[in-house]
Amino acid sequence: MYEKKEKRYGIIAILYYMIYILGSWICGVLYQNNIGSKSIYRISVLLFIFGVIIVLVKDRNFKNLGFVHGRKVDIAIAMTIVLITFLLVFICSGLELQKVFSQTLYYLFYIAAIEEVLFRGMIHNYMF
Repeated sequence: MYEKKEKRYGIIAILYYMIYILGSWICGVLYQNNIGSKSIYRISVLLFIFGVIIVLVKDRNFKNLGFVHGRKVDIAIAMTIVLITFLLVFICSGLELQKVFSQTLYYLFYIAAIEEVLFRGMIHNYMF
C-alpha cells in the first residue's frame, strides 16, 4: 500500500503535523475566548489546503493523498451508507432538514476529509 520514501518525506510529514497541531491549538484558544467560529473554520481550511499544496508541489499528483483510481464500487457503497444514515437521522431525530444537512456536511468534509486525506493520505504515505 505504501511506497518506500526518502527520509525528507518523513521530515516533511513531521513538520506538517507539528504545524497542524499548532494550528489546532490556536483554534482551541480562539474557541475558549469566544472568538468567531469563522476564524476557526478559516484556520482549519488553510491547514488542509496547505497540506494538499505540499503534496501537489512535491509529487505533482494526488496519489499520496490517498486517491487511487478504480474505487468506484467503494465510493458507491460509502455514499449509500451516508444517504441511509442521513435519512435515518432526519426521520428519527426531529431536527430540521437544514441542520441535519449542515451537520452531515461538517462531519463528512470538514472532519473526515482532514482525517482521511491528510493523516491517512499524506502523513502516512510520507512517513513510510
